[in-house]
Amino acid sequence: MSIPESDNRIQFPPTPVDFDNVVGTTGQLHDSFPAGGQAPRYDWMRMVLIGLLANQSSADEPTQRRTGTTWFNRTKDALEIFTGSGFVDLAQVLELAAASTDGSTAQVTLASWYADVKAAIASIRPRFTFSGISSADSVSAIPVPQSIQDAMAGIVDDLHPLVYVEGILVDPRLTRFSAGCPSLIQLLGDPLSSNDKFTVVIERFDLMISEDVVA
Repeated sequence: MSIPESDNRIQFPPTPVDFDNVVGTTGQLHDSFPAGGQAPRYDWMRMVLIGLLANQSSADEPTQRRTGTTWFNRTKDALEIFTGSGFVDLAQVLELAAASTDGSTAQVTLASWYADVKAAIASIRPRFTFSGISSADSVSAIPVPQSIQDAMAGIVDDLHPLVYVEGILVDPRLTRFSAGCPSLIQLLGDPLSSNDKFTVVIERFDLMISEDVVA
C-alpha cells in the first residue's frame, strides 16, 4: 500500500523549524500562517495543533507521546493509542462493561467482546442437507457426499443424521454415522427399498433422548 508522504507527528527538531519539510504544506489552508522559519514557539505551536487535529497521522510512531496519546497509523489506516508501553489498537481500551467474576472485576473491552463473539459464532454448528433416491432394495447405508464430509471435519462428534424416507422421519435412534467414519449413514431399522426417495439432514444435537416419550 502506498503511504502518503505528509507526516503529522508532533516532533521538535532544532530551530529554526523548516515547516515545509517537517509537516508539509501542499494544498493546506495553514500554509502561510505563521510562515516557516519564524521564532520556534510559533512553529512548534503550529506543529502541535496540526498534529493534534490529525491524530499525529503518519507512517511512523510519534516521537512526542504520553500515556493516552492517540495516533492514526497510516500504514494500517487505523487509530491507535499509547498505553505507556506501546501503541495498541483503540478497541483494546474502549471499555464496554466491567463484569464481576468470583468477586473480582474483569474489564470487557471492545476487542475482548469481539474475540468472544467471534469464538461463539465459530462454535455454532451448521446444518447439512442432501437428498437422493435408492437404486436398489435392502440398502442399509447412505453415502455422505465428499463435500459434506469435508465440511464436517472436526465436528462429527457433535452432529447427528436425521433421515426422511418418502417425507417421513425415521426414528433418530435408528440412524447414525458408521463408527469412526462419517462417509456413511447407517439405517438400523428398515432398509431403503428401490426408488425410495430420502432426505438427510445433519445437524448439531446436544442431547439425544433414548427413551420413548408418551404424550
